[in-house]
Amino acid sequence: MLKTFTAPPTHGYHRIIGPDSGLRFFREYGILRLDGHAKFEDDTGGDEVMLHIVQGQCSLTVGAQVFDNLGERDTPFEGKPTAVYLPPQTHFAIEGDGLEMVISRAAAETRGQVKVIAPADVKPMPVGKDNWQRDVTMIAPPDFAAQMLIVGETLNPSGNWSGVPAHKHDQVDAPAESTHEEIYYFRFQRASDWGCLRVYENDGTDDVVVLKDRLVTVIPRGYHTVVVAPGSRLLYTFHLAGVPKKLAVTEDPNQVWIRQ
Repeated sequence: MLKTFTAPPTHGYHRIIGPDSGLRFFREYGILRLDGHAKFEDDTGGDEVMLHIVQGQCSLTVGAQVFDNLGERDTPFEGKPTAVYLPPQTHFAIEGDGLEMVISRAAAETRGQVKVIAPADVKPMPVGKDNWQRDVTMIAPPDFAAQMLIVGETLNPSGNWSGVPAHKHDQVDAPAESTHEEIYYFRFQRASDWGCLRVYENDGTDDVVVLKDRLVTVIPRGYHTVVVAPGSRLLYTFHLAGVPKKLAVTEDPNQVWIRQ
């Protein structure tokens, strides 16, 4: 069920999943790193694409449009994110230095418009309480003009949980849910920092993964929840693809009481 990958900390584009991944909605997902003003070019084809800058700066050329000085933070823990939405049938070129970017692709049917999501357009929001308080930044929320993609970031303070209560969005035994696959990319402040991700189902399937810096997890289904170790600080990006565009979840009935 749960698949994990470690993105290498090296220059270039590292494809994590592709069209043969077995996922229903994601066509591709990868991590791009560019140094020394190197260049990366691609075409969206029949997909919609989200360029999510984790750290560093870049310029982006889309047809005759040029977007300079995208990205305002030197590490994932300084400031707010920048992202760009690209519709199908769009050629693009990225030139960057010290750039780390998540690139996700999902199937799309209509053309749409290029949209830059600047730091001023997003606002971190505190969610939860006690040791399950975290800050969530919605970059492309459900009402954003994408067809399948929902994108954001979560910042877990030292020792805190996120995804509480544990929840799922796969329509397994719960037809009122939406069906959304989810991919996490985890970044820690120090090499010694760590956390855990639990993904489980009502049939007894239960996976627990030790999280380290630059780990990617692909979650097609199941309840999921995340915790960071005391003394560690965690930021992770979340990209979802699925239907309908409204995200509807089912919380673990054994944990719902915690919100009361």
